[in-house]
Amino acid sequence: MKRSYTLLCATLFCLGTHAQTIALNGAVAIQNSAYETGTRQYISDASIRAPLSKPTVSDRSGKFMLEFSGVASGTPVRLNVNKPGYEVVNARDLEAVVIGRTALLEVVMVEPGKLAEAQLHFYEVVTTTIEASYERRMRSLRDEQTALDVR
Repeated sequence: MKRSYTLLCATLFCLGTHAQTIALNGAVAIQNSAYETGTRQYISDASIRAPLSKPTVSDRSGKFMLEFSGVASGTPVRLNVNKPGYEVVNARDLEAVVIGRTALLEVVMVEPGKLAEAQLHFYEVVTTTIEASYERRMRSLRDEQTALDVR
């Protein structure tokens, strides 16, 4: 019994010291570049950092790979992506990236001025939609009230 316990402990120790390396693949792209130019544009030399991995930069095609060692697959980590002159659009998605995912992680960046313009346009569209919905509903309620008054 004592020998099997020692053998089990030795095996677990060996497995622990030979932890597997898990890769996280991704790409850094410019927001709406395919919509604006017709082709997807990628950002090179963006700095990518995460705990428990060696920092890296994106290559010419915007691709990067982080290697995590001694971390279980499925563990969430926070990614930090920086590139001078750009701002991360999907920062919320990078707060808890799951290690070991098979899908390519897409980081979307944009110039700060363009991000502000896009947000303003989004808010205008949302406001217009809400106002139109409100007007339709009020018109419907007035028509119902008129029909009730006629009866």
